[in-house]
Amino acid sequence: NSLKFINDISDLDFYFYPLHVDPEASTSVLAPEWIDQLDLIKKIRINMPAQKQLLVKEHPAMIGYRDESFYKRISRIPGVSFVKTDIDSFKLISYASLTVTITGTAAFEASLLKRNSFQFGKTNFSDLPGIHCFNGDIETLNEQFKLAEDNDKFDENSLIHKLAFNFA
Repeated sequence: NSLKFINDISDLDFYFYPLHVDPEASTSVLAPEWIDQLDLIKKIRINMPAQKQLLVKEHPAMIGYRDESFYKRISRIPGVSFVKTDIDSFKLISYASLTVTITGTAAFEASLLKRNSFQFGKTNFSDLPGIHCFNGDIETLNEQFKLAEDNDKFDENSLIHKLAFNFA
């Protein structure tokens, strides 16, 4: 009955989805249409490459706050597994084919690590290199994921310029 966790990610081909704090302004305000994370995880899994796994990590601030049935329902989705919260998110981002988030800072972190990510909502860092945003068409989500994952053009000068302009 207990949940199973992936401990070793080194040989896996996967997308990474870090759960958001709930409720949180970044989802409730910036992307209210994606507030149901269970439904979103199903949509991600259905639209990502079948041979890849979707690894889900709980937000440390939410440990002990969500109902156990939430985790059990996620764990029943084929191709979806949990990783322990003590596995470093930077490591997960570095190994992931794609980091997927609603509006979370994992996309920001992926950009800093020169890794591709996908956001369902818009943030003040959505224009950083490597961050791809949902175009509004759920029917082409699989194609959007492929474009995001296959991006090999990472402009470090653009990253430095945008960080300096937006956050200095």
